[in-house]
Amino acid sequence: HQGRGLGRYLLRHLIGHLRQRGTRELVGHCLPENTAMSALARQLGFAVDMTHEPGAVWMRLPLQEG
Repeated sequence: HQGRGLGRYLLRHLIGHLRQRGTRELVGHCLPENTAMSALARQLGFAVDMTHEPGAVWMRLPLQEG
């Protein structure tokens, strides 16, 4: 089911749920080869860092202000 928006839907739903329950930050990582995940993270507002750890792409999204 790649390319049909399921990943985007699920991640947006997760972000909304975490914001409602007061989670401050969402952090994740993926392989550098997973360019689709990195692009999706950027589109949803994540800061993407490819230098944090060799062999991994780190993604960070603040969920609450302050």
